[in-house]
Amino acid sequence: MSHLANQANVRATAYPVPTSKEVTLQVESHAIKPLLIVAYYTNEDYKKESATLQRSLEALGIEHRITSLPHLRDWAENCRQKPSFIRKMLSEYGSTFNVLYVDSDAVLRSYPQLLDTVQADIALHQRPRVPQPQAGTVFVTSTPSTHHFLDIWVQLSSQPSELSDMEFLGTAIEASTVNVHWLPAEYCCIFDLTRRDFPNIVPVIEHFQASRRFKARASLPQGGRST
Repeated sequence: MSHLANQANVRATAYPVPTSKEVTLQVESHAIKPLLIVAYYTNEDYKKESATLQRSLEALGIEHRITSLPHLRDWAENCRQKPSFIRKMLSEYGSTFNVLYVDSDAVLRSYPQLLDTVQADIALHQRPRVPQPQAGTVFVTSTPSTHHFLDIWVQLSSQPSELSDMEFLGTAIEASTVNVHWLPAEYCCIFDLTRRDFPNIVPVIEHFQASRRFKARASLPQGGRST
């Protein structure tokens, strides 16, 4: 099934939406809570990357959980574990914390103060000229609308596909009742691509997209090396 056809099917699907009582209770759920940063890795390469992330979080004194998940068939399938991982973390910790997911090959350069003021259900960044929101930085609060959105994102990402979780993120937002706070580029700064658009950027969260290095290395012939 094509991506566009899949989007059409999603929009036609009836998902259980929060009741009016639940929506009213969302106002209370947006109260400021401590921040918990979560991430996962699926193999030794990403475990090494996550150690750098962990050091940055420890230096800033930010509560965090970095977890190992199974290594699946390929990079895209490993990425598609992200929505269910975020949902699990929010279910476990959302009564106490607001949850910020970051990719394991990211680092925090400073405390993400803006997130302490977000009143929306979720917060994301969308790069200029890129059709999908970025999925490397995903801030979620424990509201009925957030859980509704995550249920849809999990369902989409669980289908057989060659697409990554990011390809389904915008569709899940459109199909849900979630409201989004759009984060500035400092909160999802890709180390090279974002700097082309914003040369003087001072990142809060910087992403290094290690998959580019790992994919290139995996494609080398036996005994070869990259240049």
